Amino acid sequence: MAIIVFERECGATAPFNTQASLALVGEAFSPRKNPAFLILNGKHTLNVTWATPSGVEIGLPVEAKSFKKEQSVGDVRVVYK
Repeated sequence: MAIIVFERECGATAPFNTQASLALVGEAFSPRKNPAFLILNGKHTLNVTWATPSGVEIGLPVEAKSFKKEQSVGDVRVVYK
């Protein structure tokens, strides 16, 4: 598994956002096939670390406002710091 962090602009009336998804290594990434488990308002640099084979830690900026912040994706546990 890999964590994909990307930015998206949803049009003239919606601001940029930063998203994170899980995807299988070696497969083409698709936001539709691999829906975001984390969505933050604005552009941010995230510190992402695999803490265990089934657990990831994501360092979030203090000022980041989250629209979506799931605690797990399938068998992968997500911890936000």
